[in-house]
Amino acid sequence: MPVRMGFPVGVKGIFQLVQGPQYATGVGLVRYGAQKLGEQAAHASEKRARVERVQVEEIVRPQGSKLWSWVRAAF
Repeated sequence: MPVRMGFPVGVKGIFQLVQGPQYATGVGLVRYGAQKLGEQAAHASEKRARVERVQVEEIVRPQGSKLWSWVRAAF
């Protein structure tokens, strides 16, 4: 069967320790996990910002205020 030998790419730091093909899968899995953690942290940050924005609007905005309606319409 035709095969290709894989090598880890995109490794920074002491990359000489993991530059052999026997480390390609392990390095790839670590990079994949790190990427997913970063995406999850960004999503959590966006969600937290939305919740904080809603909380501030509830505190600042009096219900039925004509001033608030005017400000919202202007922006």
